Amino acid sequence: PPEVGLRQPAAELLSLSLERLGLSPGEVVIVYDAPGNVAGAEVVGIRSVLFGPTRGELPAAIAAIDSHLG
Repeated sequence: PPEVGLRQPAAELLSLSLERLGLSPGEVVIVYDAPGNVAGAEVVGIRSVLFGPTRGELPAAIAAIDSHLG
């Protein structure tokens, strides 16, 4: 967001978001459509799922989310 002067996939933005929400990285799973954002989340310790532009990728994304949530 412009008010904090950071953009995705900045690890600092994700850390700030976690802090403001009162969450630890292990409590969060983020779904992204860009590989660079996935890498940024992993730096902070946030589990992430890459979801592509086609509906055919949806089952794999749902399975990945389920595996992260246990």
